[in-house]
Amino acid sequence: MAHSSNRPQPTSIRFGLILLLAALALAQSLVTRGVRRSLRLMATSLLVAAFAETLAIRSRLLRHHTFPQVVDVPLTIPLTWYGYLVPAYTLAQAAVGDQDPRMVAAVTAGLAAATDLANDPWGLASGFWEWRSGGYYMRDVIGVNGIGGIPVANYVGWLALGAIVARLSERNRPNAEIQAARRLRTVLLFMYWFLSLGGLVWAAKEHRWRLLVMSASAVLGGGGAAWYAARPENFDADELL
Repeated sequence: MAHSSNRPQPTSIRFGLILLLAALALAQSLVTRGVRRSLRLMATSLLVAAFAETLAIRSRLLRHHTFPQVVDVPLTIPLTWYGYLVPAYTLAQAAVGDQDPRMVAAVTAGLAAATDLANDPWGLASGFWEWRSGGYYMRDVIGVNGIGGIPVANYVGWLALGAIVARLSERNRPNAEIQAARRLRTVLLFMYWFLSLGGLVWAAKEHRWRLLVMSASAVLGGGGAAWYAARPENFDADELL
């Protein structure tokens, strides 16, 4: 375990940056699915994320150092979940939206979780949060409390949250939404890739090459595969009109 002098100091995620991320997600959502369904997706994401964070905090699994907070949940966290889930969900719609909604939920879950492979170690090392008992993943990344690693439960949570929000949002979804997502597939791809930039840059600066390669492969490969699956050649010409 690292000496205390090597531990990060408690710090907050920049609220303005999170607002920008959420605003970009909302703008993309409005273009893709219109006002009513965009507001429904936002409400679903925020409520599910707030519930999941509250559960993690109340079970003493996690502690945040970002303010302002409401009942120990930073206001930025549900907004962050929303900003991450919308590009992943919409890219999943573009890739497999004409199949079973359960497939959309599964792809959304995988894409969303992949973004956190490098981002959570980066957040832990930056002092944004701490894991009370640590975990087996990235055990040499030490939190503010002097405990290293990220628990598997974190990634189970990402998978579950992504799947739940996508599955709920797929109810009564019009076909035009899938067509709009496919027309925006390249924009969606770059929005999705951008989500992991902070963690990937941190991994490179810290010379964590294994983490960098693994997380970059998951994000670039997963997003690229979804983009490729959504290409126009896969569909009838009148589908994209």
